[in-house]
Amino acid sequence: MKLPCGQLFIFYFHQYNKVIMKKDASPLLKEAYAKNAELHGILSSPKRLEILNAIKRSPMSVTELAEMLHVAKANVAQHLALLRYAHVVACERKGKRVFYSLVNEKFTDPIKILETLLKD
Repeated sequence: MKLPCGQLFIFYFHQYNKVIMKKDASPLLKEAYAKNAELHGILSSPKRLEILNAIKRSPMSVTELAEMLHVAKANVAQHLALLRYAHVVACERKGKRVFYSLVNEKFTDPIKILETLLKD
């Protein structure tokens, strides 16, 4: 099964409870583990997680994100490029501006879970 990183990530989180493990069998293909490790690496940046939380409310441009996060536009653009590569965010051009949004809001679920755990 060949899925882009983002789709594989969603598939894994939705399906891992349904996987029936055979004796001495791995629940996912070796390729799935590699893709998950790659995606987790991309999502391991606190700044990228901030970006995801910001755009889950509504699509935002690089300029809006840079102002909100108090970082350079180039830095935000680099983070968004990696998130696009992993199919976590999508972009839409409106005139001269490009707006970024989440492909699927489920990408922010791990952030919510950790936030809840830290409050307890």
